[in-house]
Amino acid sequence: MGDFFTGSGNKISARDFVELYRTCRLINSRVSQKNYNNLQRERYYILNLLPVYAVYSLVSYPVIVEKVDIGGQDNMPDFRISDCKSDYILEATMGTTEEYITKSVKLSRQGKTYKNYKVWTENGKARVELYEEAGSGFRMGFEQDKAFAIIVSERIINKTKSLPSYKIPKDSKKELLVYYNFPGGINVDYAENWLFEELKKKEYYQIEPKFDKVHIQKDLFVLYDIFGENRELTKYKLYEYLHYLSIENPAVFEGLPNNTDN
Repeated sequence: MGDFFTGSGNKISARDFVELYRTCRLINSRVSQKNYNNLQRERYYILNLLPVYAVYSLVSYPVIVEKVDIGGQDNMPDFRISDCKSDYILEATMGTTEEYITKSVKLSRQGKTYKNYKVWTENGKARVELYEEAGSGFRMGFEQDKAFAIIVSERIINKTKSLPSYKIPKDSKKELLVYYNFPGGINVDYAENWLFEELKKKEYYQIEPKFDKVHIQKDLFVLYDIFGENRELTKYKLYEYLHYLSIENPAVFEGLPNNTDN
């Protein structure tokens, strides 16, 4: 499995926010664009998600986060999260396209990066072109919101269809996290409306069983429980709390890397 949680085996735990935050920051979760695997991506997702959950009181203490699927095991969920109020499995997946991964990795392996992009939808697919020069790409109407809907709906449906094969107790609480890794910002209201339309068109609502909750993670926010509470959790609230801690308890940050995220 490798050292999934560096130096901690396949589990991490915390007794309060400070311990959880420091634990997540001290583990190197950087993902190389040139050469990475699913385990590295999943570690990045969870270590960036937990502090956001914590600042919104979605984590109770003590909390234990276990990596369940450690590679080479069929039909196992990615994580189990247990605290004094809840115990659930969390399946994490990336929402993107092969086209985007292929083009971005190719640039990275050439020592280059894209400075602009064009996103559009074509025949029910999300398309992208990457440009090395600034100002080359452009946005067409709500194409980025539509691309979001197409990509995320496909991941939700695919993962939901695989749910019955998971080797977990039937009464387990099951949640899905889709990490959206595709260029462009979105208008959350429009993007969600198109997402729900895509799911309806693709007959998602007829599939059983379903995850108890579905979340979508992007760089600066999490759309939490999109079919239920549908709350937008932003990293700005986390940053505000960290600023408060830097004044009230600067020892929290001793020995941590300078960057805000891993």
